[in-house]
Amino acid sequence: GREERPLQGSVRFAGAWCGAVLLSCSPQFARTVAAGMFDTEPGSLSTAEVHDALGEIVNVIGGNLKHLLPGPCQLSLPAVREVENPRAAQSGEGLVTDVGFVCNKEMFRVAVVEDITGSENRNEMQEEINPCEF
Repeated sequence: GREERPLQGSVRFAGAWCGAVLLSCSPQFARTVAAGMFDTEPGSLSTAEVHDALGEIVNVIGGNLKHLLPGPCQLSLPAVREVENPRAAQSGEGLVTDVGFVCNKEMFRVAVVEDITGSENRNEMQEEINPCEF
């Protein structure tokens, strides 16, 4: 079998402040959290259900942070993907904060990054954002 890669859930902000919240964790931790959300055994969950649960968690974090950011600000739909090496900041992003947590002996990280690439990228990012306000 293939070794599972870490998962990273993200939501992006666009508007008066542009950036993202990233939640990185092991697939095992994401599966455990999803099992708690769906009130079922971890082994009975599909990959889609695990991704949905992780996306919902990062969406809640982003929704809470949105109210602390300069407005107006829109929040994207969550995205979840496997990553080779989870890193907080990608090219063009500045790390605002990166906090590690331990739950049930599993570590996960939540990072906030700011888009520092300038107005051209901000316009592209805003086009990707769901126009619905949360």
